[in-house]
Amino acid sequence: MKKLLSLLAFPLLLTGCAATNTTETPGEYSLESAQLSGPVKSVTTAGFLAGADSAGRVVRGAALPEGSRQVYSETGMLDESVSLHSGECAARFVYAYGRDNRIAEILRYGADGKMAVKMTFEWNAGHTEKICSIYDADGELTGRRVSVYDTEGHLLTETDYAADGAETGSLAQRWGNGRMIERALRQDSALISRIQNIRYDGDHMVAYDDYTEEQFPTGFFIAYDKFGHITKVEEEYDDGTRMLVREMEYTYDTHGNWTEQTVYTGPEREPDRILVRTIEYR
Repeated sequence: MKKLLSLLAFPLLLTGCAATNTTETPGEYSLESAQLSGPVKSVTTAGFLAGADSAGRVVRGAALPEGSRQVYSETGMLDESVSLHSGECAARFVYAYGRDNRIAEILRYGADGKMAVKMTFEWNAGHTEKICSIYDADGELTGRRVSVYDTEGHLLTETDYAADGAETGSLAQRWGNGRMIERALRQDSALISRIQNIRYDGDHMVAYDDYTEEQFPTGFFIAYDKFGHITKVEEEYDDGTRMLVREMEYTYDTHGNWTEQTVYTGPEREPDRILVRTIEYR
């Protein structure tokens, strides 16, 4: 369950997507939620270490073993997602939907092709509560996640439970005017991290403070490009100075989908890695 809880963590902001709010919509696993435009059929992502040539230009280095592939249906919903390791399937996830394209079931298969995990999703009549039950390959319940939403679909709380019903972690979010204004993550009842004092520029989150009970507030500032992807994350210190945490540059295709992302890290803006997406259209 702790691995499941990691899905709630905050580095969403550093992935290159404008993930400003967490909501539950019928298109939760859609092309739109993945910020993909056009009649996308599949997306294959590969990673490389970033290096520099003799002229100082950033170039692809050694290939990273991790990769992924997502396949979408003609209606724009995610059909399957494959985790790749050195080009081979390490795990495969298959998605099934119910009414209004709300997620109903996710099956996880291992590298041997055998089903390893089954997740089923049940909704209440008003779609304000979702219960995810997790089963192992033998059909034994291993845990549950209970998600509670407001009537507009904004996620309020998400709580993880072990098979015996003991709580193992939780996420709580506060909203104002349709925007998230605070987010707190707990594991085994201990506060792990909290994001608050979130500020926006239009639809984009531009700044927030992230702290735990044992840390002073730390400010983060975020910049976006015209496509809504994060291009820069900076950390602010007590004296008002800022340090670059991560910066991303993108290459886009004619549909407005990025096909290459170069990531720089640290105050020296050192090239870190390059992600390449091969997008197949219908």
